[in-house]
Amino acid sequence: MLQEAGIDFQLFEAYPEVTPAVGAGIALLPNGNRILDQLGCYEEMLRNAGHAINAVCIRGPDGGPLWTFEKADQRSIERHGYPMFFCDRQRVLDVLYSRLRDLSKVLTKKRVVRIEQTEDEAHIIVKDGSVYTGDVVIGADGVNSVVRHELRRHAVEKGLGSDYDDDNGTGSNRQYWFLIENLGKTYRGQDIPKFGSDDLEQMVRKHWNDRLTTEVMQAISYYRSLHKEVTQL
Repeated sequence: MLQEAGIDFQLFEAYPEVTPAVGAGIALLPNGNRILDQLGCYEEMLRNAGHAINAVCIRGPDGGPLWTFEKADQRSIERHGYPMFFCDRQRVLDVLYSRLRDLSKVLTKKRVVRIEQTEDEAHIIVKDGSVYTGDVVIGADGVNSVVRHELRRHAVEKGLGSDYDDDNGTGSNRQYWFLIENLGKTYRGQDIPKFGSDDLEQMVRKHWNDRLTTEVMQAISYYRSLHKEVTQL
């Protein structure tokens, strides 16, 4: 969007690659798809997804349906102009990156560790010691956002709390599943726990026999997943 508006920018990517194979699926909602359409990449995103979500079903512990919303894609288009669909995170980044005219604007291996500001400008300090200066800093760095942490630090605010952790995976038929568990208490700031692959499996095992449908259990979905992540929310 900055490119289309003629605004000079630089994008700092922490990973060595611009589109690393990390993360699972991303839900693209109608409001976001409207923006993607303006950028000229909505149709390609939809092709990558395969199809829009046409039904939503909430199921009980036995796998049976409690509530079903049919024709979700049609109703979403009628109300908002666009449907909702899921797409692999890496493919979303691939499509967006392919639309950049000047790839030198994207700098890899630039993990931001600190942000300082004056009345006129902001200074971004990167892990390798380099410093970059700009008028505005935009944070799009996920749930463990350094930018958000720095905003909180500068504002001397208590910050957002974390009550749940979240597991999600990509199933063998490109189905996207999410397991959300209450942490039991609210964590804040530096006290918010971090989770790894061992924590992920330990948490999923507590729901091993939960039914996603009357025929499919959580254990089957977990072991058939192409990619799994655990994230604190």
